[in-house]
Amino acid sequence: MKKVYTVSVFGLFLNTLMFAQINDIKSFLDTCPTNDTVIGTILKDFEIRLNGNLVTEYSCTEPVSAMNTVNYSNPLIYLQTLRVIYYMDRNMTCPHLPWTDTTLYVWMKNRVNGINIKDGVSGGYCCEMIAGKKFFVTGNPDASNREFDKKWIGISGNIDFFVHEVRHTDGYGHSSCCGISGGCDDIYNEANLGAYGVQYWLIKSWLTGFINVGARTSHSETEINEIINWYLSALNVSRNRFCNNIPPIINLKDIINPLGPGSNFVENIDLSKVILFPNPINHGDLFTINIPDVIIYKIEIFNINGLLLKTIQNQMFGDLTISTINLEPNIYILKILDSNKKVYYQKLIII
Repeated sequence: MKKVYTVSVFGLFLNTLMFAQINDIKSFLDTCPTNDTVIGTILKDFEIRLNGNLVTEYSCTEPVSAMNTVNYSNPLIYLQTLRVIYYMDRNMTCPHLPWTDTTLYVWMKNRVNGINIKDGVSGGYCCEMIAGKKFFVTGNPDASNREFDKKWIGISGNIDFFVHEVRHTDGYGHSSCCGISGGCDDIYNEANLGAYGVQYWLIKSWLTGFINVGARTSHSETEINEIINWYLSALNVSRNRFCNNIPPIINLKDIINPLGPGSNFVENIDLSKVILFPNPINHGDLFTINIPDVIIYKIEIFNINGLLLKTIQNQMFGDLTISTINLEPNIYILKILDSNKKVYYQKLIII
């Protein structure tokens, strides 16, 4: 039976640029969650407690990045984190997360009732019951951590930590196979991700822009590089949490468009010039690429997460024929460079 794939994240697939529902994460995080009309819904779905006591007051001033760290409380930070989760992938066609057919927010609210911030806890754990409701537990981070959480890399770290803990409610525990006591997943398998697996997958998806929150929109080039290097380091360290099917080391050159396309991405490419046939193509068959009057210098094939799978060097006019024998049925992105280093893109669908 042939598989059907639906992808709506990359603008180059649709000839329109599609972010998740956040298109400028830096500006988004500078606004108070308390001023957002969805906060009532979020606080109904997720209680935030401090040492077991329900938090009802959240003091916030804008821009959030200018707040005194003393006033930037952990309950406020976690409310902001939940707000990002609420919006982050709402415009993406489901299923886009490997472990659920819903959005990340819906998946979480169907499993836990809230967060309990507790003094004296290092890291966190899942879960505990309060008044018949299920909460995952986190520590009460200090001022340096709260300052860090004004940034996207801080908030995204909270998200992948939340998802890690909530994944335990699906019955995924840990092993010690990687040499860290209770700190490993037996395998990295995107069809069956464990708690560390969902963390790894989310970081990779933010880095490649598969989940695009507009990190390139307002951040400076220095800030963008900080985010990219942070995610690269996180991936290449956390890959050691898996004992089987360990993800490969990722280098920046392996990613087609780190953090996803910016607002002018589609305007800078012309899909119409690339002749690719047949497309879709049956697995194992040959396909042909041609760009009229152009010498194709190099072709790079990326998966839908933006990771480089294969590079083909070439220096000739006319048709170039490529086998799909080593590519699984899925959607791929072809990045094609001509002899003048001009870049063309096209999608390839293998069925």
